[in-house]
Amino acid sequence: MIYHHDLSKFLLGPWQVGPIHEFGIRWYSIAYIAGFLGIYASLFRAVQRRRIPNADLERLEEACLILITTVLLGARLGYFILNEPHKLLTWQGWLEVPQVWKGGMAFFGAAVAVFSVEYWYCRRWRVGFWHGSDRLVWVLAFALGFGRLANFINGELWGVPTGGGWGVVFPEAPLVNGLNVPRHPVQLYSAATHFLLGCWLLYLLRRRPRTSFDRVPGFTCFHFLAGYGLLRLVSDHWRPEAVNIGPLTGGQWLSLLMFLIAVACGRWRYVALRRYGGDLDWYPPEGVDGELPPECHTYIDELNVQRAAADEAQAAARRARREAR
Repeated sequence: MIYHHDLSKFLLGPWQVGPIHEFGIRWYSIAYIAGFLGIYASLFRAVQRRRIPNADLERLEEACLILITTVLLGARLGYFILNEPHKLLTWQGWLEVPQVWKGGMAFFGAAVAVFSVEYWYCRRWRVGFWHGSDRLVWVLAFALGFGRLANFINGELWGVPTGGGWGVVFPEAPLVNGLNVPRHPVQLYSAATHFLLGCWLLYLLRRRPRTSFDRVPGFTCFHFLAGYGLLRLVSDHWRPEAVNIGPLTGGQWLSLLMFLIAVACGRWRYVALRRYGGDLDWYPPEGVDGELPPECHTYIDELNVQRAAADEAQAAARRARREAR
């Protein structure tokens, strides 16, 4: 039975508030908020249990703030680079980049921005970047799945036309020979692949017996990147693209490239740790939930001691000034 899409983009609203005609809580924003909260909760638990080297709550809050900013700006900038690069040649186009409420987000742009900025931040404070990534990618996979469900509710990112009974007629889709024909609900296909990927990553974090690769910090991150690239390579078969290069679309080529890079980098990191890594470079035999050696937190422990000493010195100076009065 052909379904005619008539879902509302809003969980609550829309209302008119001053000059804003469509103010409200959108399903798409709920997916982002839930994803950020889930990532924070996962990292918070790991930091409290000292499962991420040199991480404390102050570093966690800063890193999460950077994460939110880079995801939004990176996704927007990636969208313009991949879909409307001509706009970046004008000042007005750059002003549109932070206007996330207008829609248009690209996963590849967000991935590059987050990896680059967060890796730099973790190197700056000697925080275990790969340990943290293993804690959040499974949440990210589920968040992407809910994001695709929100795309379906919004009636956007529809698929190519189909003659199957599972097709969906999207009101804003382009006409074919003057008709609004049913299309593949590719958003639902993508959501299903993201949920499967999230379940697979959770299994990798808990599976017994563990493999030697499971002791490599970042192993679920490499699985996520490779799995996302491979699954999107398949699901994008039913997604129309403006750019086609040979047998694949532009999005499929990027997905294939991500898959190959993830496999190659994961293999290279495993071999490098086996040859040159020390005991502190690996997860304990128990995996991500194993207790890390105290040496993994030397930098942050020394920093906290210095801060405590500085705070005590300042308190002593204040007491001395009060007594002098």
